[in-house]
Amino acid sequence: GLITGTNTNTTSPWQFPVNVVADTSTFYEGGGTMTFSNVIFQLRNPAAPTIASELTRLVGVGSPFKQYSITTSSGTPSQFEASGLPPGLTLKGENINGTPTQAGNYEVELIASNYQRPGDSTSRRQPGTANLRIYVSGAKPLKTSSLFGVNDLRVGIPASLSAGEGLRVSGYGLPTGLSFDKATGLITGTPTVAGTFAATLFIQNGKGWISKTISLTVR
Repeated sequence: GLITGTNTNTTSPWQFPVNVVADTSTFYEGGGTMTFSNVIFQLRNPAAPTIASELTRLVGVGSPFKQYSITTSSGTPSQFEASGLPPGLTLKGENINGTPTQAGNYEVELIASNYQRPGDSTSRRQPGTANLRIYVSGAKPLKTSSLFGVNDLRVGIPASLSAGEGLRVSGYGLPTGLSFDKATGLITGTPTVAGTFAATLFIQNGKGWISKTISLTVR
């Protein structure tokens, strides 16, 4: 006798008049039905959307921007906004596309909104926000690009090494206990063995990559 389910439509009416019929005839001889008129179901979005898409992107000037979609883990949004986009990029629906025309590091505020009453724009708007960093490069990294965080590597001490904002690092030959984190573009971990290691690094931005060999000393 339960009514269950999940509303996922962002455009349907938020209020539904329903006739509910109680039927006892299948359980009791001589039973019957009773109709309850004007029962009203009122739908609510319990919370603002939560933005779940990745929040870092690399791209080069003049290179097509791989489509970025604002995705959410909850909240069923019906409206999307993006402010502070690099010149050349535009938002259509929940998707960011285009070709950037100007180098720079851009912090883009993303907003995914729903309404407290689904489909009713006169009800309270509920925005969920996140900041997307878009690094637009005008040229590939230089051979002189440094790796930060290498000067105090010690056994048993957590480390985090980077090539700077807008640059990602990969490669091989790291000290034991360290590894490349593809999600962040950092070298992370805890060194477990002292010594000097020759590591080959690939440093990448939105325009290309360079390789270089460096010496890493773990004390």
